[in-house]
Amino acid sequence: MIILPTYQTVSARYSYSIALNGVMFNFNFYWNTRAAQWFFDLADSSNNPLINCVGIVSSYDLLAQYKAVTGMPNGTLYIYDIENDPQTANVDFDSFGSRYLLLFATPEDLA
Repeated sequence: MIILPTYQTVSARYSYSIALNGVMFNFNFYWNTRAAQWFFDLADSSNNPLINCVGIVSSYDLLAQYKAVTGMPNGTLYIYDIENDPQTANVDFDSFGSRYLLLFATPEDLA
């Protein structure tokens, strides 16, 4: 299991490459002011788009509905609320990366 880095304190839009389960992927994260929500795009190592405009929400596998897309990472991407308080759960601009961590887990991690 790995914690993906977040850079919301630096910018409302940032990108990076990271190895997930031994395969490189490119992430693009961006804050949408109108929706008051973080989103991400995911591309393969050649920057070919895999998925776009996925809203970041807590308590849900963010890749679940895209498992059939060729080239997707083999694992689960989800937000972990370190306060574990569903009453106040809201991944806002400032809490992404502080209260809410972005985690990637392989099937082996979850076994």
